[in-house]
Amino acid sequence: MPKGIEVSGKSPFEASSGVFEVKISISQSKPLDDSITNNSFNSLWKDNFHLKVSEGHFSEILGTDSNPIPGNVFDLKSIWIIIQDQFSSIHT
Repeated sequence: MPKGIEVSGKSPFEASSGVFEVKISISQSKPLDDSITNNSFNSLWKDNFHLKVSEGHFSEILGTDSNPIPGNVFDLKSIWIIIQDQFSSIHT
């Protein structure tokens, strides 16, 4: 059974509620803003989501049977989660 990672937190978007089409990536180190904007950073895993934000917060489970998170990600001491809005340059 594949492992998943649950991520939750304050909305990275100005709107406090809504559904956003995003790409969520996992990186071993913090990418530079320019590399995020240009999609030129190395990611260990990524997938597209319809991220639901309610009352300023979101929660999502990363990793599926068809796109599992690689096992070596769980051996790392820390990772960066990058959320990119697919229709603007917003990211966190």
